[in-house]
Amino acid sequence: MLDHLPLVPMGLFMFRFSTANYMPLTVIPGLRSGSLNTELIPEDVPLVWMTRFIFRMVMKENPITARQDWGKKWEFIWRKDGFDSYVSVPAIGDDGTVYFGTEDNKLYAVDGKTGTKKWEFETGGSVSSPVIGDDGTLYIGSGDKKIYAIKTDSKGPAKSPWPMRGQNA
Repeated sequence: MLDHLPLVPMGLFMFRFSTANYMPLTVIPGLRSGSLNTELIPEDVPLVWMTRFIFRMVMKENPITARQDWGKKWEFIWRKDGFDSYVSVPAIGDDGTVYFGTEDNKLYAVDGKTGTKKWEFETGGSVSSPVIGDDGTLYIGSGDKKIYAIKTDSKGPAKSPWPMRGQNA
């Protein structure tokens, strides 16, 4: 099952549920915009790019687990009612804060080092994948048909070798 398919210059960035309940961020080179038959995407797509975290979700307890160097680093449970829940592709601020939205109408900010909740923000609908602007403003869309701009303590997105702004990949 595919959850989120944002396009990037290198190809398709895929957020995928696998049989092991891992949802890696994966770049599939060569896929471009337009309609996509998801049956053409192989079951075991190799992970070709990774930033600081791999996230794992266990459907019945709904924790989000950050893994670094393939070892468990922390776990954050955002919903305890036992029902399946959607979690968006996370965004990471330059201060290490991990931001993600859920279908229970909330945006969460979690300390990337400890997994401790910093804050939550409730909207009137499920929350899309957040985007961090260069000034640290967090932008989200919501099922309540609104776009929110939220001031954060981050000064921008986390530093990463990719995407390479203004440079050839």
